[in-house]
Order: sequence, then structure tokens, then C-alpha cells
Amino acid sequence: MLAAAGEVGVDLPLSRQVRDRYYLLVHELGGADLDHCALYLELEARNRHPA
Repeated sequence: MLAAAGEVGVDLPLSRQVRDRYYLLVHELGGADLDHCALYLELEARNRHPA
């Protein structure tokens, strides 16, 4: 979706943010086998370790 939007010059900031949050959940927090409800774990981790 983001690639297609980029091809036509459309910016999707919320979609980018969601993609980045799922990336963190899967690749840094080990949540690849969890469903979308696990995004709460990413939010919890983000609040323990602010950027």
C-alpha cells in the first residue's frame, strides 16, 4: 500500500507509523507469532523506553 501510494505521490503518514510499529513488534520484540492485539506490547515497550 505504501509503495503504491509513493508511486502516485501520496503520503500516508498514519500507515507509515503503523508499519513502523509492527516492524518493532515483530523484529525487535519477538512478536511475529502474535496477532494484532500484541501491538499493545509495542506500545508498552515504547513507554518504558522513550525515544
